[in-house]
Amino acid sequence: MEIHPEKRRTAEADIAAVLKATGHLTELQALNEFDFMERIYREVRKPSGGKFYLSAPANTSFLRLVDVIGEFLPSKDLVSDSEVFRTCKAVMGKLCEEGYRKLDVESFISAVEEVIAATIHAHRFYTTLDGLDFVDFTELRIGRLVIQRPDFAILQGSDAHPETRDHLWKRVDGALWLTEDITGSREECERRFFESVRSVCGLLSLSFTMAAEWGVSGIRLSPCMDTRARPSTSSWFSLTTDSNVLCVSSSWKGVQASSLNEIVANDLLDRDWFQNLTRIIQGNCQSDVAQALRRGIYWFFDAQLDTSLEMQMVKFWSCIECIFSFLNVQTTKSIRDGMTGMLILGGYKLVDVKDKTQLRKDIKRLYDLRCGAVHDAKHSHVTERDVATVSKWAAWVMIEVAGLAAAGVQTRAEIKVQTDYWFDLLQEQNSTAKAKENCPTCGNALQDLS
Repeated sequence: MEIHPEKRRTAEADIAAVLKATGHLTELQALNEFDFMERIYREVRKPSGGKFYLSAPANTSFLRLVDVIGEFLPSKDLVSDSEVFRTCKAVMGKLCEEGYRKLDVESFISAVEEVIAATIHAHRFYTTLDGLDFVDFTELRIGRLVIQRPDFAILQGSDAHPETRDHLWKRVDGALWLTEDITGSREECERRFFESVRSVCGLLSLSFTMAAEWGVSGIRLSPCMDTRARPSTSSWFSLTTDSNVLCVSSSWKGVQASSLNEIVANDLLDRDWFQNLTRIIQGNCQSDVAQALRRGIYWFFDAQLDTSLEMQMVKFWSCIECIFSFLNVQTTKSIRDGMTGMLILGGYKLVDVKDKTQLRKDIKRLYDLRCGAVHDAKHSHVTERDVATVSKWAAWVMIEVAGLAAAGVQTRAEIKVQTDYWFDLLQEQNSTAKAKENCPTCGNALQDLS
C-alpha cells in the first residue's frame, strides 16, 4: 500500500482529530446546533450503545479521511461508497470506546477492511423480465448474464420457509428470469446486477428495434426493478353507465411479448456488432467511446420502457447525443452532419446515398421535435412513426460506434474526425454529380440546393 507521505500525514492528522474528545459533541449540544438530518449525518455510535456527534472541524477531517480510505481500501471495488462511509463511522466509534487517541493510517484501513470483508460474499441474483418469450429453448446467455425460463427447483433448494417459497413462486412464475453471479457486499452486488440488467435489456431492445418495421413501437422489455411496474398492473377501469359492464385497462395495453426462437437467438449471439456491444457494456474499458456507449445503451433501455411518446423522443435523442456532443461544436450541426455521414457511408450503410437530402431534412425535423419538448414544454406533437424512426437511428448509431471502438477508436474526437471525413466525401460526391447534371431547358449546370 503506497500512500504519498503528504497524504499520509494529512490522513493521520485527521484520524487524531476525529478520535479526540474535543471534536465530539453531546446529544444536547447537537440538538442546539443542528437540524434533524444534520444530526443523523454527524452521529457516531459506540458498540456499547453510546453516541456522540462530530463538531464542524472533526466532521471535515472525517469526510477527508473517508475519501482516503475509499481510495486505498483493498475491497473498495466490492462495496459501495455509502458502505465505506458507514463502516468508517462504526470503526471510529469502536476506537473511541476503546480509548484510542492516535493511530496510523494503515491500522485504520485494516480495521475498516476487517469489517468490510465480513460483508463480501458471492451472490446469485434473480429478477423477472416481462416482454420476452422463448419459443423453443430455455436459456440465453449474454456474456455474464443469463435469461432463463422460471425454475421452481431453484426456490425449492433454498433455505427458506415453504410458505415463503410458494408465495414468491406465485410472483415470479409468469415471466422469464434474469440471473447473474456477482461477488461483493449485497448492496453493491444489487447495484451492479441491475446495472447489468439495464444494459443487456437495452442491447436486446436495440437488436429487436432494427428488425421491426415500426422500430421500438410494440417492444418493451421490462425487468422487475425498483420503481418499475409490471405490465400486469391495472392502471384504471371503467363502467358502462347503461349496463354496468366493467372494463379494466392497463398502462401497458397493446404491447405484446416478443417471441424469440432459438435459431434467431443463436444468430443474434453470433453477430459481430452484438458481440462488440456485449464486450463494451460488460467490460472494464474506460475509454471515452466505451463510456459514451454505456450511457447510450442506458438511455435506449430507458426510452423503450417509457410510455410517453415525447419522453421516448427525448431519450432516444439522448442516446444519440452521447456520441455526437462535442465541446465548442453546435450539437444540432454535429448530429446532422455526423449521422448523415455515419448512416450513409458507415460500415453498415443503412441509408442509400441518393436519400441524403431527405435524411438531413428528417434529422432536422425530428430533432426539432425533441427541442420543442425539452425547451418549450410541448406535448402531443410527436407521433409513433417519429419515435420509430429515431429509435432505429439510435440503434444503428450504437452499432456503428461499437464497430469503430472494436477497430481501435478511443475518443469521440476521433469519431468526429471519421464522420467529418464521411460527410465531406458525400459533399464532394454530391458536387461532382451536380456538376454533371444540366438543366434540360437552358443547358446550365443545376445548383446544389441541399
